[in-house]
Amino acid sequence: MEATVRAAVEALGLGVTACRRMPGGSTLPTWRVDTRDGPFAVRLYPASLEWVARGMARLSAVLREADFPVPGVVAVVNDLPGHVALIQEWLPGVTCGEALRRGPERAWDWGVQFGQVHARLHALPIPPEVEGEVPRLETGLPAPARPAWLHLDYHPLNVLAEGGRVSAVLDWENVRLGDARADVARTLSILSVDPGVWGAGREVRQRLRTFRRGYLAGYAASLMNELPPFLAWAGEFMLRDRGPHFAGAELAPVRRWSRYWRRRGGP
Repeated sequence: MEATVRAAVEALGLGVTACRRMPGGSTLPTWRVDTRDGPFAVRLYPASLEWVARGMARLSAVLREADFPVPGVVAVVNDLPGHVALIQEWLPGVTCGEALRRGPERAWDWGVQFGQVHARLHALPIPPEVEGEVPRLETGLPAPARPAWLHLDYHPLNVLAEGGRVSAVLDWENVRLGDARADVARTLSILSVDPGVWGAGREVRQRLRTFRRGYLAGYAASLMNELPPFLAWAGEFMLRDRGPHFAGAELAPVRRWSRYWRRRGGP
């Protein structure tokens, strides 16, 4: 795999000086590749998913045109054995998760910024040419009056912080168009009951509780009374998404979450 990543960057005429896979459990891991011209981020896709890589490149261009903070795409390289490479600029900074670990006293402040950026995403216009290309999210709930961009994996490990501020949003493979409340509910479920969060210990959960309150304040979430059906949906979404990777007992908080929000008005 590393050889293919190196070959993708070298195909651009860049000399590779170092290459390493970044931590994370994604089925499409990110690699940092250092060159004499600076670092790049590389993600490999199976050749059958070339359309996904090119879709990510088009999405980046649309969001950057709207002045939303995402990495720029350098190239899509497809002349690789069995793979296509999406090569992006490497942005400075650390994840919001790491910023929280280093400075837990700033949990509220980071949460507020995190919420402001999420609200900004949901307020972006959707160009007509994109509406037919980006899939719609099906929740089984009434369709929104105005669809929004949905990240659907918006959490502190997919958001960068640099210079004391939230600086970029990463990992857009789950992007959909749909009801912004579903995206907010998905983020709240991750921050509250994701098995990785729940298993991280009480101190981390307390830090994320403060971060979560800041997130809602930054988002200006007056819509909390409208969220129960979406919060119940988010719990079911998490059970489907995380169920194959965790034992039944580890998913117990997610099941309790789903039951609670169904009683509060979920579907």
